[in-house]
Amino acid sequence: MRKEVLTMAFDEIWQKAQEGITLRYGVVDGNDTIVFIKSGTGGKYDGYQQKYLRMAERVHAAHGYSVITADNPEDLFHSSQTDRAVIEEYAAQRGFADYTVCFVAHSDGWEQIIRAAKGMPQTARLLGINPSPIDDEAMMADLHALPQVEKTVVFGTQDDDFYLAAKLEAAGIPRLRIITVDGADHDFTHRLDDFIALIDLL
Repeated sequence: MRKEVLTMAFDEIWQKAQEGITLRYGVVDGNDTIVFIKSGTGGKYDGYQQKYLRMAERVHAAHGYSVITADNPEDLFHSSQTDRAVIEEYAAQRGFADYTVCFVAHSDGWEQIIRAAKGMPQTARLLGINPSPIDDEAMMADLHALPQVEKTVVFGTQDDDFYLAAKLEAAGIPRLRIITVDGADHDFTHRLDDFIALIDLL
């Protein structure tokens, strides 16, 4: 079997300290649409088998977007402020007077991107992959609080939080698209390519 070879790498790896913990950010330079990808709790900026690098490669190749991927340390739950600062610093360094942000997150990373998105008027799109909210009602309130943002949530039918798909459907949230993936579990086990392809939903 032919082994896939990556054709690109991150242009830069940024490191930021918060509460004595180092957060790493992988950066792919592109245009003034910035895609920010947050791993689930304990996840790394490049991801299992470099899945977040591969997502970055895919969306950059398709649209020329800038991409920033982020660590999500288990012992640092509130990293959204640092994440937002990284996006703003990147935009300033690139001289983007006006820019758009698209947030992507897996699992518990959802809590981080929601906090960041609510503080950034540049937010245009959200993509949650098997989001794991702390509180179901709070998740729905957060989504209602972003009526201008295009929102997509993806649930595998074997994910523990799959029940949320029906709750969100019934909530009448503006600009919300719900997608279910038959047979997929929380981590898309043995379906890595399917997970990576979800970036096309932006």
